[in-house]
Amino acid sequence: MHIHYHDILSRISDEPLWWFDGVPRFSPFKPDDVCVYGVDTVLVHTECRSCRKRYDVAFRSAYIREKIAYEASLDLGDPPNACCRVGPTMSSIEIEIIEYWRPLPFPTLGWERVPEWERQLVDAKRDARSDQIEPVFSRLYGSSDEADWRQARQDGNIPVMVSILKKYGCELPENVAHMLDVERRRSDLERTLSSSGQRRES
Repeated sequence: MHIHYHDILSRISDEPLWWFDGVPRFSPFKPDDVCVYGVDTVLVHTECRSCRKRYDVAFRSAYIREKIAYEASLDLGDPPNACCRVGPTMSSIEIEIIEYWRPLPFPTLGWERVPEWERQLVDAKRDARSDQIEPVFSRLYGSSDEADWRQARQDGNIPVMVSILKKYGCELPENVAHMLDVERRRSDLERTLSSSGQRRES
């Protein structure tokens, strides 16, 4: 749940144009206002799950394209704490990426807009005007390849993961496979550290 910036909002009559980490912003969105390091940055149209108020929210990550390609979502977290009592404690509804920016390669400074990654996300199905979106991961689980997929993920078998992802139309199969393997390795490390800490305490 984000902090409520009532001291700012009560003194400015204009509605914020966009938000970042729960902070209201009143100038037009620029990726420089979100990120000074070399990671992709997006502006996402979102909605509160409770009162349905809509927000444009900035987000940055090293794996944005991979998350879109596999899940059609970004895990933005809670919406801004500026509407109702319940909604700010719930995860945001992610409707659409309205601006996608990636940093220009070193030594060039600046940003390049990437329109091909500006698209509806999985929660757009809540909007009657939007198409139904079925992410790669939801088509994969429950399919005839689910058991092989789970085993490949557990083993960190990148070639098999890439092959299955291609079969289900994943846009960046190699990148997605490596992203998921990094997540697996991180989870394994966290479990190892947690169990070793418990052993020391006992």
